[in-house]
Amino acid sequence: MASGSVKVGKEGDDLLTCSICLETYKTPKYLPCLHTFCKVCIHTYILSTVTKDKHENKGFSCPVCRQFVSIGERFSNRECWAEELPNNHLIISMIDRQSLQKQEKLCNVCELSDIIQKAVSWCTVCQEALCCTCENYHRKFKMSSNHKILTLQEVQADKTKAVSGSTTCEDHSDTFIEIYCVDHNKPCCTVCATVKHRKCEKVVVIEDAAAGVKESKQTIEFLELIMLWKMILDKSIEGTEKNVVNVENLDNNIFSEIESLKKDIIEHVNKMEKAVKDELTITKKEILIQLTDKLTEMSSLKSTIDNWHRILSTCVKDGSDIQCLIEINKLIPMKDKIETDIIKATSDINEKSFSFEKKPCSRKL
Repeated sequence: MASGSVKVGKEGDDLLTCSICLETYKTPKYLPCLHTFCKVCIHTYILSTVTKDKHENKGFSCPVCRQFVSIGERFSNRECWAEELPNNHLIISMIDRQSLQKQEKLCNVCELSDIIQKAVSWCTVCQEALCCTCENYHRKFKMSSNHKILTLQEVQADKTKAVSGSTTCEDHSDTFIEIYCVDHNKPCCTVCATVKHRKCEKVVVIEDAAAGVKESKQTIEFLELIMLWKMILDKSIEGTEKNVVNVENLDNNIFSEIESLKKDIIEHVNKMEKAVKDELTITKKEILIQLTDKLTEMSSLKSTIDNWHRILSTCVKDGSDIQCLIEINKLIPMKDKIETDIIKATSDINEKSFSFEKKPCSRKL
């Protein structure tokens, strides 16, 4: 694998758009295949499709790549499925950042009382701008006393800090990630660090662990590997699509040859014609089914890899080091499986075809 820097495309806008409603995400939920949708959109999709699916009450298929999402026996009520899907905190952080860049420098708390007051600080947890008075109260309240508050000058100098406190722990949704266990390669909150990682030798603050992750060899090589997978799938899909076109046109000449034989072999040729055409149609259908299945498999993998590329590229370009580290930790465990699937899908691609063979006593495809 070649080493060096990786160029990332400008795909941030697409990443913030739900593929169902085509609008900016509202409460983004992601599936195991990493495709993300608005909670309301995926909830509506589940209710409208799951009753038609043979896996009714067991799961549903992703609207994009059709990968089956297994729900299991825990939630028999389809009304709860969308709610139980995990939130996409990377998308939430990006939307928060975009909102922060657009909003006026007015106190969000005072606005609730129709009071216009200039903001001087920003709470990274509540994602709100605060005036001096509201900031003082914010620091005094028990529930918000530990929130990380920055001055607006600090936010303008480094906008990634504005959303750095918005990533929550997987095990404790009401607690934010602050710690990273190097022994387990696991980001976590202080509660997890105290309970689950108390015997680990190397536990550091998340900022130290995330330092330099964008330029790390692991991130660069994994992004290059994803791009290589994209290239392999693009080439394989292109070849298979050409093969489909060729197979679609192969029957024209064969039917013409069959018609010419009818002039020499009267009644027998009529019977043979039907048999040969039937066999030809079946053979063609079988080949097309094989090719279509292979194309569907590769397209599904390509969709997943494209999604990985968009997420990781956008994270490297626009996200914080913490977000990049978290996404890397989500994707790396799936690396071996997806690579195995790609090798399996692209290593056994042989061009399919069929022909008509004329023999003295019998004629078979």
